[in-house]
Amino acid sequence: MTKTFKYSLDKSSKKFKCPRCYKKTLVRFIDLDKNFIEEKFGRCDREVSCGYFLKPEEDNNAFVEFVPQIELPTSFIASAHVINTLKGYEHNSFTNWLIAKFDSKTIEQLILKYRFGVDNSGPYTKDWTVFWQHDINGKVRSGKIIKYDDTGHRDKDWSATWYHKKGNINGPFFPDFNLKQCLFGEHLLKTNTKPIAIVESEKTALIASLFIEKYLWLACGGKQELRAEKLGPVLNRSVTLFPDLGAYDDWKVKAQEFGFNVSDQIEKIASDEEKGKGLDIADYLLR
Repeated sequence: MTKTFKYSLDKSSKKFKCPRCYKKTLVRFIDLDKNFIEEKFGRCDREVSCGYFLKPEEDNNAFVEFVPQIELPTSFIASAHVINTLKGYEHNSFTNWLIAKFDSKTIEQLILKYRFGVDNSGPYTKDWTVFWQHDINGKVRSGKIIKYDDTGHRDKDWSATWYHKKGNINGPFFPDFNLKQCLFGEHLLKTNTKPIAIVESEKTALIASLFIEKYLWLACGGKQELRAEKLGPVLNRSVTLFPDLGAYDDWKVKAQEFGFNVSDQIEKIASDEEKGKGLDIADYLLR
């Protein structure tokens, strides 16, 4: 006879914040009525780099903590791959849109500063923008590849991907790659003493840097990506967070946690119609 367990891991797509690594990667346990039990019981999807797994015992609700596996070393992208993307900008919708908004000389300097590229290898991501994550030591963690349309907006028909996940007919380029992200623009910290501004998207950091020069603009990569493991290089610097519209309350908590400042400027000037549209400081600066 098949044994029925009192608890099981939830099979839906819902994920919660892991108590160990603080990423939204925790699959929680549910009871026979499909109700979630205590938040501490669950398994983190990051089995190698985190390994958190608290399992409720069937009889007494105690739990067992499994020892996490040894974390693998950070993987890096060889410079030859990066160099191959530093061309073909004339075919890139995002770069052409930037040039139309500003001018070619300004954007040339922006490219040299932030080192973003264009995927020239394809086939599916050919001419997409590559936002390389150069860490403070100049090593490349990986590159986020995003497709933009001619209006400078992300093409919603295509999901962003990572350079190390690209493949060819023989399989992925980097089959055992261990991604450990850093801030976009982090390489600039070594030689720049300006106060730091952190935004969500790489595009926002680029545009804001052209308007407000008193800050060094960096990007964390998303609302949920403002994480401790990315912030080490800026903890002893003057940092102001510029959250997207609607994310102020969440980032205010983060600001208090890390001793940062946080701007509510766009929250104050946004109209009722604009709220809920996910606008950011770049949208207002471009106006």
